[in-house]
Amino acid sequence: MAFAGAGFRVEALCPSRHPVTTTSAVRETIRYGPLAPLKTLEHAIEKTRPDLVIPADDLAVRHLHGLHQRDLQRGKNGTRSTVLIGRSMGSSEAFPIVSNRVAAMRVAAEEGVSVPDTDVIHSLGDLKKWVERIGLPTVLKANATSGGEGVRILRTMDEAESAFRSLQAPPLIARAMKRALVDDNWALVKPSLLRHRSVVSAQRFIDGCEGTSIVACWEGTVLATMHFEVINKRNAAGPATVVRLIDSDEMSDVARKIAGRSP
Repeated sequence: MAFAGAGFRVEALCPSRHPVTTTSAVRETIRYGPLAPLKTLEHAIEKTRPDLVIPADDLAVRHLHGLHQRDLQRGKNGTRSTVLIGRSMGSSEAFPIVSNRVAAMRVAAEEGVSVPDTDVIHSLGDLKKWVERIGLPTVLKANATSGGEGVRILRTMDEAESAFRSLQAPPLIARAMKRALVDDNWALVKPSLLRHRSVVSAQRFIDGCEGTSIVACWEGTVLATMHFEVINKRNAAGPATVVRLIDSDEMSDVARKIAGRSP
């Protein structure tokens, strides 16, 4: 809506029942093909010929990175899609880091950001060593998940072992089909059918209130940020359903609260 208000022509690639289809800000919608996402995305780019592509969720980011990688592997580094994705999303050298939680934490630490201890957990043996070193409670996260999905906060070793098996296992077919048919969310269907196992990482648990931020960047410069305190969530580790926008005057106090420190 903001882009439309600024004079841009806006088109959207989305599922048929997505809320964005109800706004007049979008001139045209192209239906997302969940079983052939890269082909659908490539078709949308060729049809609309955009100047900029903006992913609205983490799955869209992965699709754009996947299309870019596929074209490079085929020797098509100058196609409309590769040029567009590079211009819209920055250096392709950073793409593999985005969906890799451990790699992202390492980059943040190198830049001087305070981050929790994080490591990849390959087996139950790794998990036991992690708990012996870091202690409980601890957090397990599956790569390529977002919005709280694929995150577990564990307070006992039995809980941790059960959560590790669940997060690493391919999605259950029944769960994937329910998400697809009831929610029109087909993201789990392909990994379920192909029996893809997730990479699981562990993080030190940091006590405090929860928050989330949105940062808009262009050519290495931060243009704008918005910060939110999470008031309510769909479930214990699910996406936020109620948030409070934090103004700049209270941001430093809330940052200390999120970090588990007193003001």
